[in-house]
Amino acid sequence: MTKFAVLLILVFLVACSVSKTTTDFGGYEVKFSRSVILSAKGKHANNFGGISGIDYIAEDNKYLLISDDRSEKDKARAYEIALDENLSIESLDVTYLKDRLGRDFLPKQVDPESIRYYSKNSVFWSTELSEEGPAAFISDFDAGLTKSFTLPEHIYPHQNGSAGARSNKFIEGITFSIDKKYVIFSLEAPLIQDGRVPSYTEGGRIRLLVFEASSQELVAEYFYTLDAIPERATAEPYLSDNGVSEILMIDTKNLLVLERSGWHIGGGEFDFDNRVYSVQIPLIDNSERREPLGRDPINLEKTLFMRVGDFIGQQQGNLEGFTLGPNYGERQSLLIISDNNFSSRQDTQLLEFLLKK
Repeated sequence: MTKFAVLLILVFLVACSVSKTTTDFGGYEVKFSRSVILSAKGKHANNFGGISGIDYIAEDNKYLLISDDRSEKDKARAYEIALDENLSIESLDVTYLKDRLGRDFLPKQVDPESIRYYSKNSVFWSTELSEEGPAAFISDFDAGLTKSFTLPEHIYPHQNGSAGARSNKFIEGITFSIDKKYVIFSLEAPLIQDGRVPSYTEGGRIRLLVFEASSQELVAEYFYTLDAIPERATAEPYLSDNGVSEILMIDTKNLLVLERSGWHIGGGEFDFDNRVYSVQIPLIDNSERREPLGRDPINLEKTLFMRVGDFIGQQQGNLEGFTLGPNYGERQSLLIISDNNFSSRQDTQLLEFLLKK
């Protein structure tokens, strides 16, 4: 074999060993930028973690995070952080979440999952636990006020277990249309009346619910089809799943959906596989259109936006939140964050991607 042939083989092997750095979808070039481990300093450092939602506040160049601590390690809370050029936390403030009577949540009385910044006076957030059951709230952090968001009865768990959301599988994702006229909620798993949860051979379908943000009027519902579970658990208990952990409008047409799968590998630890899909919601494309409400929502067609593993391999965390961040010239940053589950063997991982049309 000639030296030239050996060189070609070596070049091929090196190329095959490098993770994908860019991909194209729907006019977007997606480029992986960097991965960092977030750590906090100061008096709130010990209880920093469990991050299940992130949103960028462009006017302040800060990020709003929510922890899924059930008021057990500390009171239920949201964080406001500033990041430096290395994506390290340079400032951190904590706001404790309040119930509708202005009280701190008691232990095991709340399970926050998603948060979005709406205006100076309000943020929208969801919880899988509260005194009134799973709920969505609008909070004014400055005034310490919280009110319930009006949700349709058919998504609440029925007492006899015949319909509604499954236990610990409620609203996992929240996003606004770019003009903030609409707010969209996504369920993590299928409602009982909508069929089975994903298995190793079949997916399932969850609902996306579109409301007018100001009036809280439900104006449309859609079905989104989940993937089947990609990997089997390798240790008892043989737990595995696949569901939606967050959603995000990135322009006037495209809604990104983060699907997250996990499977038990032993000792209470899980491996994860995270994929991002894009769907287009007709109502958002045409604000004058109203979709009929009923038992059979329209099925949305999804297109693969990216597989996180294509960029960083199998070192994926439990990704639960994502947001558009600041612009870098012609590129828009997209940040995805993981929930470390308050485990010493997991990190709060922050992934930065750059999007370009």
